[in-house]
Amino acid sequence: MSTTLRREWIEIAAVSVVSFVLYQFNVVVLFLVPLQIAFVRRGARALFASSGLVFAAVAVSAVVRLARVDDADLRRVLTAVEIAVPLFLIGGVVLTDVELPSIVAAGRKLRLGVVTVVAGLLSVPIVGLISRNKGLESFFLQQIEAVGSAIRYSASGDSTLEYALAEILGDPRRLAETISRIMLQTYLFAFCVLVGMSVWLGDFAAAKTLGTKHRRIWSFHLSERALWIFLFGWGVVLLDIAIGIGAAGYFGWNVGLIMLFAYGVQGASIIRHLLVRRGVSGALRVFIGVALILLLFWPVANLLVIIGIPGLGISETWIHYRRSVKE
Repeated sequence: MSTTLRREWIEIAAVSVVSFVLYQFNVVVLFLVPLQIAFVRRGARALFASSGLVFAAVAVSAVVRLARVDDADLRRVLTAVEIAVPLFLIGGVVLTDVELPSIVAAGRKLRLGVVTVVAGLLSVPIVGLISRNKGLESFFLQQIEAVGSAIRYSASGDSTLEYALAEILGDPRRLAETISRIMLQTYLFAFCVLVGMSVWLGDFAAAKTLGTKHRRIWSFHLSERALWIFLFGWGVVLLDIAIGIGAAGYFGWNVGLIMLFAYGVQGASIIRHLLVRRGVSGALRVFIGVALILLLFWPVANLLVIIGIPGLGISETWIHYRRSVKE
C-alpha cells in the first residue's frame, strides 16, 4: 500500500471514529461534519467509505442497545427508527455532494431540495409504522407521565407553577398528539437544515485545513423562482389551518419553514453586506448579530426577526442589494 493511500485510509478511519462518537453522544448536529470534511479533502471515495463505516457502526450499536427491549413490536419500531435516522442523514450528505445525472446535477441547493423531497417520500412508510404501533404510543405516554410527575415533585409548594403544569401535563394523550403533530410539521425542515449546514460547515473546516478559499455563506442567494415554492408552501399551510388537509398539510409546513429559513439566511446576508458596505466595524456587526438572535426569545419583538429578515431576503427578488452576487 502506497504512503498516500495509507494516509487516506488513516484519515477515513479517524473521521469515521469522530463522527460515530459524536452521534453516540447525541451531538447529531455535528456528526455529519467530519464526513463532509473527508469529501472535500479526499473526494467521493473517502465520503463513501467513511459514511459506510459510520452507518454500519451506528446500526450495530442500535441493534445491540435495543435488544434489551422486551416488547418485540416496540423493539422492531425503535430499531427501524434508530437505523433510518442516520441512514437518511448520511444519505442526504452523500447525495447533496455527489453529482448525479439529470436534474440532480444542477447545483447543491437544487440537489439538497430534491434529496429532501425524496427523504420525505421514503419516510412515509416509517411514519406509518410509528403511528400504527400501540406499544410505542404507550411507551411515549409513559415517558410524558414520568416527566410530568418529576416536574410536579420538584415544583411542590409553588401553586402557580403547579397550576400551569396541571394545564400542560393534565392530559398526556393530548400533549403526545400535539408533540407528534409538531414533529410531522417540522421533521423535513430539520433534515434539510441539518444536512445543509453540515455540508457548509464541513466545507468551511476543510478549506481552513487545506488553506484554500471557501464560498462564504454571506453570498447565499436564491433564484427568483424560489419565491413560487415559498408561496406554495405557505399557501398549503394557510389551507391546513383553515380546513385541515391531513398529510398534505404536514408537507406544506415543512416546505414553508424550509423556504422561510432559506430566505432568512439570504436576508441576514443582505444585512451583513449593507453593514460592510457602510464601513461598520466587525465588533459592531457581531453585536448586531447577537442582538437579533436574542430578539428571537422576546415575544412579539421576535416577529421582527422571524418575518422581517426573511422578508428582506424575499425583497431581493425585486431590489438588487448585492449586484455582484449571482444566482
